[in-house]
Amino acid sequence: MANIGIFCGTAGGTSMAIAKALAKEFDVDEIINMEEDFDNVDQLLEYDILFLGSSTWGQGDVHHSWVDPILEIESDNIDFSGKTVAFFGAGDCKHGEHFGSALGKLHKTFTKAGAKAVGFVPASWYKYEFSLAQIDDKFCGLAIDNHNEKSLTKERIKNWIEILKEEICLQFEVHCRIGSLEIIASRVVNTANVHCRIGSLEICTSQGLNAQYVHCRIGSLEM
Repeated sequence: MANIGIFCGTAGGTSMAIAKALAKEFDVDEIINMEEDFDNVDQLLEYDILFLGSSTWGQGDVHHSWVDPILEIESDNIDFSGKTVAFFGAGDCKHGEHFGSALGKLHKTFTKAGAKAVGFVPASWYKYEFSLAQIDDKFCGLAIDNHNEKSLTKERIKNWIEILKEEICLQFEVHCRIGSLEIIASRVVNTANVHCRIGSLEICTSQGLNAQYVHCRIGSLEM
């Protein structure tokens, strides 16, 4: 079962508001505040899926609480292979050439370390001069601008969460029906093993899933 970690570095409430929405939607009990709760990079490695948040400062810099962890990841070549990451944070689209650039710096660090990045949104969602978070025609995460576009915040968060759900397949259902007995199990997974035995027929599959639904019926044999 995959587990989710939410890590947020912010001086204000905007990035944390996104973190709280993620925690509610994905049933995560704890948000790691990078200033108050973060100890070392080993905390990040405990999770399969990472939602990483940072506001953007100065010339496209990450929040100061991310500076040392990024330095450690890069200098020690810490391996994040097998991890899935998504980035979010506050920005100001009228802030010169660095709208949401902190997301771009996080993306560079974690993908270089082997993580798979998800949660890209169309760059057309925003109007800005330049951003390190833009990759081709996409923005490598969710940026929220409550200074200039607060009316769009709720809708953007909602749409982004739907993108995340689809891309990291957080909901996997195995539905088995045996006579009048029907069982539905839901869990968070990256890879699922489905093993069905019906009489002498035995099937075992292992595969990566994208919101896949497996239905087994014993009797008329429906799969």
